[in-house]
Amino acid sequence: MVANSLWNFATFAASALLGFFSVRLFIQHLGLSQYGLLALLNTLIAPLGLLNFGLGQATVKFVAENLGRGDAAAAARHLQNTLLFNLVVGVVGATIMVLSAGVLSRDVFKVAAEDQALLSTAIHWTAVTWVVTQVSLTFTAVPTAQQNYRVVSMGTMLFSTMSMAFSLLVLVFGGGLVDVVKVRFVWSLCGLVGWAWCARVSLPEASLWPAYDRAAFRQGFGFGVWQTLAQVGGIFANQADRFLLGAYISTDAVGLFNVPTIFFVTSYSAVSKLSETLFPAFSALEGHGDREKLVQTLLRAGWLLTLLMVAVQSTLTVFAPDVLRLYMGHAMGAEVVQVLRISAFVAVISAPSLVVLQYVFGIGGTRWIAAMAISSGLINFSGGLILVPRLG
Repeated sequence: MVANSLWNFATFAASALLGFFSVRLFIQHLGLSQYGLLALLNTLIAPLGLLNFGLGQATVKFVAENLGRGDAAAAARHLQNTLLFNLVVGVVGATIMVLSAGVLSRDVFKVAAEDQALLSTAIHWTAVTWVVTQVSLTFTAVPTAQQNYRVVSMGTMLFSTMSMAFSLLVLVFGGGLVDVVKVRFVWSLCGLVGWAWCARVSLPEASLWPAYDRAAFRQGFGFGVWQTLAQVGGIFANQADRFLLGAYISTDAVGLFNVPTIFFVTSYSAVSKLSETLFPAFSALEGHGDREKLVQTLLRAGWLLTLLMVAVQSTLTVFAPDVLRLYMGHAMGAEVVQVLRISAFVAVISAPSLVVLQYVFGIGGTRWIAAMAISSGLINFSGGLILVPRLG
């Protein structure tokens, strides 16, 4: 589990570094305007992820659980069922994007007239890429469920790095935004072939042809729909503060609040990535019926990750003014430093919940996660609704 956690963290760190260093290169070759269009494409894709209805994680859970009890045929049925669902959802989501491309380019976003056709074409290519990505995610569930994070991490880093490298290479040789999204499409196809081969080798009982299984669908959908509600609650909880600051105070306040939040989210996510590998492990132990080892893993992992979170956030608390000054290039106000320190304290308090969350996922209690996420969102929004107008 420790090795899996380190592989998962390595993927997170590599992606963060790639994103950090590539931004400047993309802006340099595309220009700020077209780079903004590229960022908009990523924003358009994000809400489509909810169309999956949590079946991606449900596949990991039930493949791991069925393999834990030695039923590879049942695991294969879940994989084929999710493959069919993701293929249908991918086509529906892509169709929505293609049909709305013109409206988005002309009426929704403030895009220069000469760039509207460019954005519309880029949306079409991005829509097709999203279909391929949805299908690829189905196959990555197999090595993830088998807790083979070395393969998952190496494959993810390989395809994302090559996609980034060839996108920049195209720009160096005079290409533009549409060429970048075409390169992404080509590498998404390469990723699909690679992950399909990996799933076939890892689970020979599974066919790569989509198939509907009523029992598998009901089981997966029952797990996933609650997970989708949890995601909605999480989005509500995490974005409410910025919305209220922008509505009642100013956009400057949103910007100042966002600076320490970046550090909080990054440091918290780094530790959280180490806990994600527990999800398939808990599912496998649940399927195997080994409750004693399951509880031992829960307690030991909770202790270890809480200790790590305390170490990270304590360091961030002590050096908050210096960290913010290095990042921004100048000293930040006392209020910004205080926000970072409060966020670090909140991270320490909530650290044990990281492992508990993966445990509840592993035993299929997504309705409890949905209830907690929605409650958190309501508390955050209602509390902010009371306090923020007074501050304004």
